[in-house]
Amino acid sequence: MVSGTLTDLDLMLRTNPHHSLVVHSLDRALWSLLAEHAGDRSILVWIHGAEIQPWYRRDFSFINDRDRQDGIRRSNDRMAFWRDLFDNPPDNVRFVFVSRHLAREAFRDVGIELDPSHYAVIHNHVDGELFQYRPKPADQRLRLLSIRPYTRPTYGNDLTVRAILDLVDEPFFPELTFRLIGDGRLFEETVEPVRHLSNVIVEQRFLSQREIAALHKEHGVFLVPTRIDSQGVSRDEAMASGLVPITNRVSAVPEFVDERSAFLVEAEDWRGMADAVRRLYAEPETFQAMSAEAARRVRAQSSRAKTLGREIELLESPRSQRDDAAPMTVARRPRIALYGDLDLTESMARRYGPRRWHR
Repeated sequence: MVSGTLTDLDLMLRTNPHHSLVVHSLDRALWSLLAEHAGDRSILVWIHGAEIQPWYRRDFSFINDRDRQDGIRRSNDRMAFWRDLFDNPPDNVRFVFVSRHLAREAFRDVGIELDPSHYAVIHNHVDGELFQYRPKPADQRLRLLSIRPYTRPTYGNDLTVRAILDLVDEPFFPELTFRLIGDGRLFEETVEPVRHLSNVIVEQRFLSQREIAALHKEHGVFLVPTRIDSQGVSRDEAMASGLVPITNRVSAVPEFVDERSAFLVEAEDWRGMADAVRRLYAEPETFQAMSAEAARRVRAQSSRAKTLGREIELLESPRSQRDDAAPMTVARRPRIALYGDLDLTESMARRYGPRRWHR
């Protein structure tokens, strides 16, 4: 891993014969540098959501009016940049959207639909080997897990808390265990209403993927409400482990789950979340069937072959076309550079700080 400024990146690009550049979190400043290299190198731009969405799609995430006005200003500049780029994309540039919903939505927002030769839809990879599926015992439907950032209202953690409170008076409530894990500026105020409950475990921390996989083995239900999502990787990883997600029918979510593999409640419907828990309590056989289907569904849609395999094909196909037209005197093994902030969950909160690149 190497980090540096855009000046450092410019020097690296001028002194290294990379065949392909892979970019995440593209913005105007980064593109102004990369555009010089679009004629002689293949550039693949991954689009995950926040970097291309206008302010009104995330209006719920603003803290106050000043934050909203700043967001609108950044949004106007962001959308002008994408309109310019989509209007006349260089031949060697392709865009990769993580869901069909995001692609369709972006085309509507930008006002320009790319030619199919300029984009692909490839979901984020879900590691089915790390997040292993083992048939869930029926009593794991009573163990509910939430692992979420608490940085913005986007993640709907307040809906999880309200759903828990809706269940308090149920006679079976003491049989349930809720484990809420995460961190961010909204953590304390969000979890405060349930801290006093003896069967609610609250942990303010971040987890590694292996720690998450271990927790998946101990739980059966994944509480993952959302107000906007271009895919939902944490939900898909939980599904791969056999957890039954309770989530919202918003944005791209229905592209990745259905009623056989998850509980899809309407936007802001915390009562619907609580009702899903009630049904799982009453129907252990439904829980086990949905658990198996969740694990099957995510492997059919976001396996290595369907994601990483297709990404490799994209990286290799421009290379083979270039070899016939303009061979380069470099080593036979292709060199690939990745630029942009690849930790998207945290990067969006810091998005407009000093621009960094990673390789």
